[in-house]
Amino acid sequence: MIILNGEELEVINFHSGEMNFKNYSPKEKINNVEFFYDAKELYLLLMMLTDLRRTSEVTLFIPYLPYLREDRPIDNHLFTLKAFIENLNDLRLKEIVYFEGHVDVSKTLFKSRNILVSNVLFNIYHKDKFNVENDYIIFPDKGARARYSYEDFPDDVRFLVADKVRDENGKITSLDIKNLPDIKDAKCYIIDDLCCFGGTFLRVAEILKNAQCSEVHLCIGHAEPTIFKGDIFKSNLIDSVITTDSLLVSKKYDYDKLSICTCKSLYHEHLIDTWKYKTTFDIDKKGDDSNIHLNVTCMGETEDQYNKSIATMIVNENLEFDDLPSEINIDKDVIDLCKHFKTLKQLIDMYDVGPKNPILKDISITLHKAIYKITFPYILNSKKRKP
Repeated sequence: MIILNGEELEVINFHSGEMNFKNYSPKEKINNVEFFYDAKELYLLLMMLTDLRRTSEVTLFIPYLPYLREDRPIDNHLFTLKAFIENLNDLRLKEIVYFEGHVDVSKTLFKSRNILVSNVLFNIYHKDKFNVENDYIIFPDKGARARYSYEDFPDDVRFLVADKVRDENGKITSLDIKNLPDIKDAKCYIIDDLCCFGGTFLRVAEILKNAQCSEVHLCIGHAEPTIFKGDIFKSNLIDSVITTDSLLVSKKYDYDKLSICTCKSLYHEHLIDTWKYKTTFDIDKKGDDSNIHLNVTCMGETEDQYNKSIATMIVNENLEFDDLPSEINIDKDVIDLCKHFKTLKQLIDMYDVGPKNPILKDISITLHKAIYKITFPYILNSKKRKP
């Protein structure tokens, strides 16, 4: 499914298998694109983004970022993740937001944000029932544990981490929870990013149920349709499954223990307004003839992300030192330096910055990173809002 500026685009399928849109009507200055995963429409999305970038800025909300599982080169395989990221980087989009990346590519994918949502799903559906003195958060492997921070969950929460071993073909050869405490009558909540058939989660749930825990609940950012071919909904090991519609948007699924939170509501109702750092700035930008009033919101899950958002605002809006509100305490020399960086980047962008010119492309990306890195230490005394 592809949505342009809030309107779902109707896809036309030709006899040859080629596709186009029936109601494609982009705006002039900025276009907001939402893509809910459909492998058949992925190439159509890239063509549309290419067309939009000829005349406008573009933001992309893509809850499931394709190819994140192929996070490293594999012999005799196309490195699809690297190729896909290079395609998106060449488009120079204004912003890309994706959910629960199996790997975090936000430092490689230009102007992107990876938002963890499994912990948010837990907080929406289970936080009020969670007893910190009795219940546990379960991570099915060390990778899942490394993905989330303690701040993502209630204070004083207790975590358990399963130890998973795979062979050279990716098959699980052993799975165990070492030093398992007494969890009799406890409720356990498994947190992870993605589910295929659910075999790993069932093995973890079996260990927990054998230790006499009372309930096992699963919170996952993405569920592939193959989850319904596995045994999660056939067995009694897992009591409930909470996920998003990132990969389940095309059909309706009716299972008693399944709850699906739409990505749109998750983002607009639970994420945008719950940033740890968020400030809306009222700015009177001095123009040649009159002042221009700007109302810009900067936000971030971490202080660095928040600072990056402010730096982006300063560069994109071409703000002068005297334009900045009192909440932003920053040296004039840094503002001048940002302007020089932007001028140099504009010169670089006049050329074909793409696969044929990888050096220019790397310079352009490095310039943006340099702006943020240099600006970070100087953005002080900004208003911060705790969740």
